Amino acid sequence: MGKENQGQENFEQKRREFFASFAMKHFSDFHLHKEFGVLEKQEGWRRVSEHCLVEAVAADTLAKELNLSADERQAMVTAALLHDFYKRKEIEAEKQGGAKGMEYEMEHARAILEERDVPPDIIKLMNAVEHTALERIVRDPKTLFTEKLMHYLDTITMESNIVSPDERIDYFERRYHDVGESGRAVFNGKSYWDVEREACRAIGQEIARRLRLQKPEDVPGFIREKITRRIMEG
Repeated sequence: MGKENQGQENFEQKRREFFASFAMKHFSDFHLHKEFGVLEKQEGWRRVSEHCLVEAVAADTLAKELNLSADERQAMVTAALLHDFYKRKEIEAEKQGGAKGMEYEMEHARAILEERDVPPDIIKLMNAVEHTALERIVRDPKTLFTEKLMHYLDTITMESNIVSPDERIDYFERRYHDVGESGRAVFNGKSYWDVEREACRAIGQEIARRLRLQKPEDVPGFIREKITRRIMEG
C-alpha cells in the first residue's frame, strides 16, 4: 500500500473516531433521532443523522472561531443536532400530501419539541434553518446573528459535506423549482432561490469580516480546514 493511500486510510479512521466521540458527548440529543426513525441504517435514513452531526461539528467549530459565548456555542450545536429529527415524517408526509403535508408535519415537530421541554432559544435556532424562515432572516432586524449562522450552516451542509452555498442552493432549485416561483409574491418578484443566494452571501460576508477572511467564498473552505485540523489533533 502506498504512503498516500495509507495516509488517507489513517485520516478516515481518525475522522470516524472524531465524529463518534463528538456524537457520544451529545448522546442525549440523538434520542429524538432514534424515536422518529432517522437512525435506521438499513432503511437509509441514518444519512439524516450524519448530516445533523456534520452540521453540529461545523456549528461548534465556527462558533469557537467567532468567539461566541459558551451558551451560544452550545445552543448552536444542539440546534444543529436536532434540526432534522423529524425529517423522515416530513418527507413521508410530502410524498403523500405534497408541500402542505410537509408543512403540517413541520408544525407538529415544533409541538413535539415544546412537549419535550426543549428550550425556546434552541427551537428558535432550529426554525432558522427552515425555508419558511428566509423572509424573517432577510427582513427582520431582530434576527439574531446565531440564527443567521444556523441558516447559513444548513445551506452549506449538503448531506455530510461542507460545500459552497451556491452548490446546495442550485441543487434544491432544481429539485424544488415551484418553491422559487411561489416566493416571487413574497420577495417583490425575486425567486426564492435568488433571495436565498443573496442572504447567504450577506451572511458569508459578515462571517468573513469577523474572521478576517478576504471574501465570503472563503468561509466554507475555512470551516473544512478547521474541522480537518480538529480531526488530526484528536
